[in-house]
Amino acid sequence: MTKKQRRRVWGSVTEMRRGKKYVLRWMQNTPQGRRRKTKTVYGTYREACAELDRIHVEHADDAPVPTIAKAYETWLVPKMAAQVEAGTLAPNTRDLVLRSWRNYVGPRWGAMPVDQLRAVELQDWLLTLPAATADTALLTLRKVYACVSTFIRLPLDPFAASVRYTMPTRKTRERSKRVYTLDEALGVLDALRGNPLEPAFILACFGSCRSGESLGVRTEEVLRWERSGTVLASADICRQMQQSGTEPVGALKTAKSARTVVILPQAADRLVEIAASRAAEGREWLSDRGDGLPMNRSICNDRWRKLCAARGIEHIPWSNLRNSWRTIAEVELRLPWDLIEMLMGHALPGVSGRHYIRPTAEQVIRAAFDALGIS
Repeated sequence: MTKKQRRRVWGSVTEMRRGKKYVLRWMQNTPQGRRRKTKTVYGTYREACAELDRIHVEHADDAPVPTIAKAYETWLVPKMAAQVEAGTLAPNTRDLVLRSWRNYVGPRWGAMPVDQLRAVELQDWLLTLPAATADTALLTLRKVYACVSTFIRLPLDPFAASVRYTMPTRKTRERSKRVYTLDEALGVLDALRGNPLEPAFILACFGSCRSGESLGVRTEEVLRWERSGTVLASADICRQMQQSGTEPVGALKTAKSARTVVILPQAADRLVEIAASRAAEGREWLSDRGDGLPMNRSICNDRWRKLCAARGIEHIPWSNLRNSWRTIAEVELRLPWDLIEMLMGHALPGVSGRHYIRPTAEQVIRAAFDALGIS
């Protein structure tokens, strides 16, 4: 039976048997959270106090700290929401982090205090995951600890500049980097004539659109421009289709992604023709999947693979159509670098690029005509 408990500045010493047995109690941070710890000391009260002093030295810095889950919920989630609203973080990146936390990071590390994560443990865990999963899990934890470092001084930072993690080896084949030349793109366009994928192909391969952007354009948003007998087409990019779903979302990859794209003269008239035909049929979307709704990226990729196989077209990933446009514009058409970057939705360098250069659709079209040497 306890006879006397003596409180100290740190921890306590409880006398169980005078001069023979004492129980020490103190609070300590552990990988399972902040826990009350105990230890029985056989000996004198002076020896028990000396042992508690030794433990105090080892754990003097064990101030209460939040768990990794608490840091994630308190700091990272609101920060990402603000970044998405400000346009400095892509919604897809935010969703990737949320899924990684929900499925992998949270269940494994959420209950651990932020000062207990050790690089060696994290390294061992990363090597048990598939390569892509490990990449996003490490990204998620890195973002959490970037927030933590703002508020808490960690004795050992698992994301210090000197720490390098070995990631799992990717077992999948490397993704194709093949792009079409202008002549090849025109050949594919001929093979696509009349197919529901045709307008999205034009927007991606002849108009610089990302995969989701090429599927989210309305018929009424395609405009025709002509100078000296040469026709260009334009479309305002303000939404995109996602991998799944039936409705486009208004959030693009970045704030600069909202822009006017210009369709090269080799395909401009055809896109205008398709838009007029779709509008006459009462269809809202250029990439109508057949029931009045636009194709999502999954449907588009599936149809594209099957179409290439059926018609003997050399298949490249749909996302590589934008790479094809970039290569054609730079190497074959010799368009100015700054115009290419604006058409792709990239921010130009410097203060002017970030804050001052805001061309109208008419200005972009005039610049495109001039760059193509059409006066």
